[in-house]
Amino acid sequence: MQRTAPQEMHLPPSRLSRWVTPVCLVAIVINAALGGTFFGTTGAGIATASSVLMSLLLIFVSRLQQAESSIERKQAASALAATRAYFVRVLDAIPATIFMKDANSHYTFVNEAFCELRAMSREEILAAPISKMRDERGHATESETEDKQVFSGRSILKEERVFHPDSGQEIFRTVSKRLCHDEHGQALIVGSTQNVSMWRQAEREAQTQGNKHLRQNHFLSFVLNTIPIPVYVKDEELYYLMVNEAFAELMGLPAEQIIGRRANELTDNDVILGDEMHEMSMLAQMDSPQMAEPCWLIDALGNARALMSRKTAGRNAEGNRVLIGTYTDRPAQADPARPRDTANLPRAGLLNGAPVNSGRARASPS
Repeated sequence: MQRTAPQEMHLPPSRLSRWVTPVCLVAIVINAALGGTFFGTTGAGIATASSVLMSLLLIFVSRLQQAESSIERKQAASALAATRAYFVRVLDAIPATIFMKDANSHYTFVNEAFCELRAMSREEILAAPISKMRDERGHATESETEDKQVFSGRSILKEERVFHPDSGQEIFRTVSKRLCHDEHGQALIVGSTQNVSMWRQAEREAQTQGNKHLRQNHFLSFVLNTIPIPVYVKDEELYYLMVNEAFAELMGLPAEQIIGRRANELTDNDVILGDEMHEMSMLAQMDSPQMAEPCWLIDALGNARALMSRKTAGRNAEGNRVLIGTYTDRPAQADPARPRDTANLPRAGLLNGAPVNSGRARASPS
């Protein structure tokens, strides 16, 4: 009875063809070694021998392929496990809390920062329903409502205030939740929280300091306004930073129209330019003695005022250089330098001889 080769081949033709000639040669050699008595000496006998050997070869190669496939699957599984382990190590190194939830709001993954915040182990968190989470017992319903919104396509980004379950420390954090799909196509929530308590505390301190600074400024303004003599403060560029009510009255302008301007914008006399050069020199040296000199000024009412101008350089609370000045009245009749013609005296209450709102102004420093 003539044997035929199996009809189903599992090897690709390109791989199978490589074995046809060697198998035939092996069949001829075996037949010759047995004196032609095993398969006979005809071509049909040799073909039968080749077919038998090819069938055995196919079985062997099939088993080999199965073994190779099993090894490849194990290697792939090992590589996947190594990748996941690396992925977990990376997420554990991130200081922000990261978590994943399934459609039932159960945690399927949390990183180390999440565990530290909850004061629970990873195994405890993954095994517990959200209602048992230590710092979220009062927020379970709200969290599950948010999860349903995320699964409906809405992303969550908010800031919330919570308390640490052990220390009771106040914590401000941002919460982000987004929809994602795993390798099997299953929808899940990927979320993270970022502790922003440090920034909120800094904001509080800055606000407290700002309020304190504002109160100090208000108090200083109050004190200056009780002083009956004109007082002013200029910055490094000789712009007025602060003036009291007596100075504003002398100039015949509201204080808000003076602050942020220079003296040469408030008078119509070039002698002011010489004064400003001297003031710049005082600010540059910072160790120069207080300057005191007599001067004349036509006040806002048109009266010639004999004044004593005193100026000194210093630094403000921020360490910036400032010039502090005052004016005091002096006996005009006793002044041997009393000008006969007051037309050339500096005149207050003007802004370069134009309406107040037409001059160049700089924003008042805060």
